Amino acid sequence: MKGESFFKMAEQKPTTSNLKKLVTAYQQPNLVGFAVRWTVVPFDIPFTKPFIWLKFNAEQVCFTWIVLGVLSGILLGFGDYWLGILALVLFHISAILDGVDGVVARYWKRPTNRGAYLDAVGHAIIKPGILLGMGIGAFFNPPSYIPIQPYIYIIAGAFAAVGIILVNIARLKVFEMLIDKDLVAKIMKQKEVYKPTNTNNKSLKQTALSLFRLDPFSVFYFAVFFKFTAALILFYGAALPIWYVLRCKHEFESIRRGIDEAKEGEMNISLSSPKH
Repeated sequence: MKGESFFKMAEQKPTTSNLKKLVTAYQQPNLVGFAVRWTVVPFDIPFTKPFIWLKFNAEQVCFTWIVLGVLSGILLGFGDYWLGILALVLFHISAILDGVDGVVARYWKRPTNRGAYLDAVGHAIIKPGILLGMGIGAFFNPPSYIPIQPYIYIIAGAFAAVGIILVNIARLKVFEMLIDKDLVAKIMKQKEVYKPTNTNNKSLKQTALSLFRLDPFSVFYFAVFFKFTAALILFYGAALPIWYVLRCKHEFESIRRGIDEAKEGEMNISLSSPKH
């Protein structure tokens, strides 16, 4: 079996070539952005080796990058430039380890659903923390070029943090509905796989939008480097609640196309079938 051959690679010593096979065996290039491909993925193997030598399992690696991500948000909250740079370093290492945990799991032949769940929880914690930290940091060190009261930055950070949480909930509620209505098996049986987000869309619009995600070398990085995090958090505070509304609309339309139409097709088939 193909999967078994991948795990056989893990039985070998953690050399660069063997680890590279474990990385490329499960790599999905269409899901990796340009910046991540060049600034995160190349470091997966060098960062994997120490964790293997130290006998870390995937859950421990995952917990490590979550802690680093949370620390980066806390450091941003001080509003100090050099602490902000340190926050970026920790955030970038966290992003690298986000890929390392999967390689470690495959090396020890112990990929688990617990690890996948912990991974999702980590992302749900870190990104709101980063946004809130940016707002608090702008409150403590407000720029002179924006003539507003400093407390507005905290409000913007809170709006942005809650907004990104709601965006995630908007998608999760779809899958909760599928499970509650027992629709997963029916949709899969008809080979109509529900995909709420088109990850293969490489249009100019999607590329531009990806620059504003909290990813390595996105606008977030440049905002810290060039001291415009205050302006960026005001943008996020206004944009993310709007994005939540648009995401709900998108998910609603996706349900209609991917689920309701499939159910209608099932009903039409059952009605047109000859009765014996």
